[in-house]
Amino acid sequence: MTPRTTQIEFSGWFRGTLVDTPTLRADAFCEPLDGFCGDFIGLYRPAPSVIIGAIADACGHGAKAAALLQTASDAGGQAAPLETSPAAQLEVFGARVAAAGGADDGKFITAMVFRLDVRSGLLTVALAGHPPPVLIRHGSIVTESWPTGLPIGIDSTIGAEDITIQLAPGDALGAYTDGVADARPAGGMPLGFDSASAMLARAARSADPVASALSSLGAGQPIGWQADDTTAIFIRLRGLDFEPETPRGLAWTPPRRS
Repeated sequence: MTPRTTQIEFSGWFRGTLVDTPTLRADAFCEPLDGFCGDFIGLYRPAPSVIIGAIADACGHGAKAAALLQTASDAGGQAAPLETSPAAQLEVFGARVAAAGGADDGKFITAMVFRLDVRSGLLTVALAGHPPPVLIRHGSIVTESWPTGLPIGIDSTIGAEDITIQLAPGDALGAYTDGVADARPAGGMPLGFDSASAMLARAARSADPVASALSSLGAGQPIGWQADDTTAIFIRLRGLDFEPETPRGLAWTPPRRS
């Protein structure tokens, strides 16, 4: 961490806005199932124009999942310098956890790390066995190929890959743990990953994505809706500080000239 780095981290009950600027807004919630929490969210700002985020989910729930998450955190320490790519951060963290004995009793941790440059709108994502994020543009889910590596604690090498996407003002991203897919709105059947993605897309478009998502999941209703710790984060790009930069290898359409 550099002295100018700001960070927000939590592993426990949380509902609210993490960042609210003219160019970016980040909202999140974390609902532990039984008071302990095996889910984690971290948001870091190493420079005014850069946001780095992480979301992780320890296998299981309750005190054992919370202890597993803490053990991995102690073993891994800071994954890697924040200037490195998301995939490199996951690989360094995974190697350190494996060197310290791996995950407890064969259990594992899934994780997603992303890096967003708010000057250019470039978003880079890497996954370690974690559910892929939901990208929303013009009110619809954008289908992307999200390669995923092994969960943390399975092997010393995760095989994480970076995927970089050009975002535009108005785009939104939703990331979540599988507790969202396992939720049972109104005590019914589990939501499932497809319905969870659709729900997150609707929530991301609302004025208050946290309230919208929790209402859809059934939080506050007398019938139990949770089967696991339930966590999500929403990133909405409001504007760009500069014109988008176009790196080689990404599709680009020249703007029309009047």
